[in-house]
Amino acid sequence: MFLDIFQNFNANLLVDLFNQPFYSLFWYTFSRGLWIYVAILIMKAIFDIRLNNARGKWYGGMKRVCLAIDMPKDNEQTPKATEAMFTHLTAIYAGYTTAEKFIEGRIPIMMAFEIVSLEGYIQFMINCPERNRDFIEATVFAQYPEAEITEIPDYVNNFPSEFPCEYEMYGTEFGYKNEPYYPIKTYQDFFDKDAMEELRFKDPMAAILESMSVMSKGEYQGLQIVLRNPGGGFEKKVISEGRDEINRLMGVKTISKDKKNPILIFFKDFFSTLFTSKLSTWGDQPAPEKNDLMAWESKLSISDKNKVQAIEKKLSKPMFQVKIRFFYMAKKEVMNKSKGISTFFGSTFQFVNTDGNALKSNGEVTTLDPEYFLKNSRRNYRKNQFMGAWKKRHLGLGGPPIIMNVEELATLFHFPSSQVKTPNLSKIDSKKIEPPTDLPVIDDF
Repeated sequence: MFLDIFQNFNANLLVDLFNQPFYSLFWYTFSRGLWIYVAILIMKAIFDIRLNNARGKWYGGMKRVCLAIDMPKDNEQTPKATEAMFTHLTAIYAGYTTAEKFIEGRIPIMMAFEIVSLEGYIQFMINCPERNRDFIEATVFAQYPEAEITEIPDYVNNFPSEFPCEYEMYGTEFGYKNEPYYPIKTYQDFFDKDAMEELRFKDPMAAILESMSVMSKGEYQGLQIVLRNPGGGFEKKVISEGRDEINRLMGVKTISKDKKNPILIFFKDFFSTLFTSKLSTWGDQPAPEKNDLMAWESKLSISDKNKVQAIEKKLSKPMFQVKIRFFYMAKKEVMNKSKGISTFFGSTFQFVNTDGNALKSNGEVTTLDPEYFLKNSRRNYRKNQFMGAWKKRHLGLGGPPIIMNVEELATLFHFPSSQVKTPNLSKIDSKKIEPPTDLPVIDDF
């Protein structure tokens, strides 16, 4: 019956239709409903333009502050405290109403955690909206009561906005080498159980700070981590893909989403019972028994076991959308790429997880020389775009963001312990304590 349609089909009608002038074809389709789709597309474009303008106006008009964070020289806190700080910051997202999202153009708050070397002077900073300053300061003090937080002028105001100029610059963004549900090596992997008690933690921050401490007059280097928690279960996709990978590694057969469609199941069961008198197996299958899971685990290789454990560990902790940027800028006469770029990249190799993930430079977002055509103008364009993204601290500029959990973030950005002896690192020389409550007070007359 289905083939009868093609047997009775007159191809001459189709040929005659396409032989008509273009305006006739356009009017024929437009008058028979095409105008509805055209109208929808135009309305969608107008809505998107208005929404983007509203978002730019709302976020661009938000005053931001640059906070310098200094720790005492005898800081004994491990990155576990910074992990708790990032976990606390997941609460900074407050769900917006529909009107606030699509009329006022409100978007999730973005914060930038930065480590910057200004001619060898190293400073930890947090750049955030002024409206969230109290919350962020309270979060830092909750884990580091002896920290000192000071609002300072934004250092990027002294950086050039357009290239070429008297400075040369290299900048790039970091992405993942593997899928986002695989973690990088975290600070918990840097504990040496065989070392003395006070030397067991080999702080990975030491290598990063050493690479920054060698900057000299006219040289600048920085690591920027921009993050946000957009809410709405953004990590569901990563969690789902991670669970699928765990099942694949363990040999557990999963059911594709289309096989769970009730309409497809109905028709499958209908034809299955019609010809075989058996129901289909497209529905949900019973979960494997615990003994079966243990049997599968015993069959896994050491590498696959490590992968399963790494994925489960990453998916078990809160996550952020993250943009990692790095730059090295120096005056042309003192530019030294070996010192300013290679040394820093060498410090990132310590985060390579052979059974997990690794950080790599995003080749699509870099200031390296283009290979072909108009090299100078295209290179300067890349530098201008990168420096503009650094100054704006915006997650949407540059390449796509990556997903990191709070443990990974605490590994890349945490306040060094007293074991780190990096020179020119901004620290507090002495602790500040509160005055006693019974201290006599002289009234002013």
